[in-house]
Amino acid sequence: MSLSPQVREEIRRLDPQLIKDSQELAEALRSSAERQIRNIMEAAEQASCWEEVELFIRYQAARGALERGWAQSLIEKLKGLEQQAEDIARPHGALKTAVHLALIARFLGYLTRWDVIRFRS
Repeated sequence: MSLSPQVREEIRRLDPQLIKDSQELAEALRSSAERQIRNIMEAAEQASCWEEVELFIRYQAARGALERGWAQSLIEKLKGLEQQAEDIARPHGALKTAVHLALIARFLGYLTRWDVIRFRS
């Protein structure tokens, strides 16, 4: 779903906090999860709802591709973006789900960058 320029601008205004929060989460990793984060980001970009993304993260943790505790922290952080999505969507008549998924994808993009900085620098 395409978001209006106004909604995209509101999402961008959250970048400083998304960057900070993603850095904190990256620092909790014991080893690089770059590939898995990219997989989650791709799943989020194709998802129709948050629950699809959450299920994929839980699946990755269950199969050992992600540390379980870290995956739970990621789920909590991404779920926490839901209220911000609603705050952005409501005044613009946008779908909260679409805004939430856009915030998730943006957060995961920053998380990928922090992972690379942390483990390849």
